[in-house]
Amino acid sequence: MPMLRFAAAAASLVLLLGCAATGAQEGAARGEGDPKVLAARNNQFGLNLMGKLHKEGENLFLSPLSISTALQMTAGGARGETRDEMLKAMGVSDLKLPSHNKALLDALNSRKDFKLSVANSLWSDKARVTLQDEFVGECRDFFGAEVRTLNFSDKSSVKVINDWIAGKTNQKIKDMLDAIPHDAVSYLVNAVHFKGGWAHQFNKASTKEADFTRADGSTKKLPMMSQWEDVPYNESADWQAVGLYFGEERQAIMWFILPAKGKKLSDLMAGLDADRFSAMTRLNSRGGTIEIPRFKVRYKAGLVDALKALGMKRCFGEADFSRFGTSPLGPIYIGRVLHEAVLEVNEQGAEAAAATVVEMRAESAPADPPFTFRADRPFAVAIVDRASGSLLFAGAIYDPEALKD
Repeated sequence: MPMLRFAAAAASLVLLLGCAATGAQEGAARGEGDPKVLAARNNQFGLNLMGKLHKEGENLFLSPLSISTALQMTAGGARGETRDEMLKAMGVSDLKLPSHNKALLDALNSRKDFKLSVANSLWSDKARVTLQDEFVGECRDFFGAEVRTLNFSDKSSVKVINDWIAGKTNQKIKDMLDAIPHDAVSYLVNAVHFKGGWAHQFNKASTKEADFTRADGSTKKLPMMSQWEDVPYNESADWQAVGLYFGEERQAIMWFILPAKGKKLSDLMAGLDADRFSAMTRLNSRGGTIEIPRFKVRYKAGLVDALKALGMKRCFGEADFSRFGTSPLGPIYIGRVLHEAVLEVNEQGAEAAAATVVEMRAESAPADPPFTFRADRPFAVAIVDRASGSLLFAGAIYDPEALKD
């Protein structure tokens, strides 16, 4: 079976959605509002991020679109070196981001051949932050963001945000946030949901259980789908790539990229950029047998370390988010960037969802760390009259006797 050693981590290369460019090529100019221009930049940033997150033998699946959109919306609240550094890390310093994002989101949300929705939201606690009107308007007008206020001190706020994410991802991502820290002032959230049926569906009767070989050489049984079809196909001495179209109009495609026998997926992932990905995914039609597992994969990670490794550092420390708003707690900065993505592939098609949460915090006095007091050695005691300050009793206890019930 030529596709038998397909690794689930290769799922990180999928979902070349609609109008997204298939490489670094940006087509025409960098004109204002051209969705292909921003799509190409987001693709490159996503591949760069994957390079920082990839670990041999561990699944990796994310949405470059979701992460880019959430961070670009956040960058709109930054000024000076903070903003410059964020935009440079994402490779979009020369673009008019608000209009480009609007054009890209409008294009993606207009797809008819498959289900695709991209949604944004901005959440804040009025007691902790005052958002700047200009920034809020930009989020609404160019990112289509829902702007909501909550009492972050109320534990139910976590559920409200998680329920919004679940609703926008067809219930695929339900528990994105675990808690809201005492110094969190705002959340910027992006959610993406995709569901498409194969242009040529697999016959369930052809699905057979087969061995799948993990990176460490061990095997497990997986249901292996099979069909013969004319599809986009490319190969080299190091890899094979096959593309499966979604829908009658074929507006989306899912690529599966398999290292050649004797090669490692980690070798393929090393140095993967938009140009190399574009070369792998040329639309050359060829007939052949396709065998891929019916599978699902879920990935969840914090992105701060990977983003810092790409050069995005100031926004997590001494940042300038004065265009975002002001907080009585102190200067605002990014506390966490959380990402979760899920993918399910079966005979009918594929469904994928992702969410990205950017947590904005304000510099406040550090919370007292939790303590443990265990009086399992000699200790002192004192009883004091608070009104007078009189020390009523005091002592040093070296050998206490057990108090019986």
